[in-house]
Amino acid sequence: MPFELESLAKAVNYQQWVSEAIQPYMGRRILEVGAGIGNMSQWLPVRERVVLTETEPTLLQILRDRVPGYFGDQASKVSVAPLDLSTPVDAHALEHERFDTIISFNVLEHIEDDRAAIRRLIDLLQVSDQPVRRLIAFVPAQEWALSDMDHFYGHFRRYSARRLRDISRELAPGAGVSVTSFNAVGLLGWVWSTMILKRTTINPGSVRAFDALVPFLKPFDGVLCRTLGYPFGQSLIWVLTLR
Repeated sequence: MPFELESLAKAVNYQQWVSEAIQPYMGRRILEVGAGIGNMSQWLPVRERVVLTETEPTLLQILRDRVPGYFGDQASKVSVAPLDLSTPVDAHALEHERFDTIISFNVLEHIEDDRAAIRRLIDLLQVSDQPVRRLIAFVPAQEWALSDMDHFYGHFRRYSARRLRDISRELAPGAGVSVTSFNAVGLLGWVWSTMILKRTTINPGSVRAFDALVPFLKPFDGVLCRTLGYPFGQSLIWVLTLR
């Protein structure tokens, strides 16, 4: 099991915080890309259909094993399937799923050609007959904050709001676009850990300490980033809406 996924599995307060932030955008038929071991999958709303995807056979099996525990009586509406965005995706092969929401949590930064991957996800949404379809991505923010830790965990980039808006205009002209900063205090911790202390791996103790602070940080961050539009956060929530 990848170490970073196992370390973050215990950050339940943080997971719930991220989940609450994306809930307003979630539809009824959801595809999660790069579900990992299900850290965020377990918080997805199960309405009509949820499909969790991964590339690695080991992770796919972990997801299958965890679905019953994560979703209980709703597990019959959840399935696990392989999906590799680094290769062409046959959108029409998944047309019957009629997805209205495609979501990823810290996935796009791992894909070298992210534009090609995003294009494939947009294709999946465009073959759907749903009246409103959304592509949602939770990604690391601040291009200038790219560090050795990013490289250690296989990140090709961090994102800026401008880059995401440029991608939106290029790949889905006319679509609605929302880009919101998330976790302003976490960015300070990231800079301290990666640029001052020069750490290259996640420290489990730091994860536990930050997770304990989340209930106190969440209201402040909501006002700062969502209400006031503060542009500096550790992450960005990008929502592309097709109608």
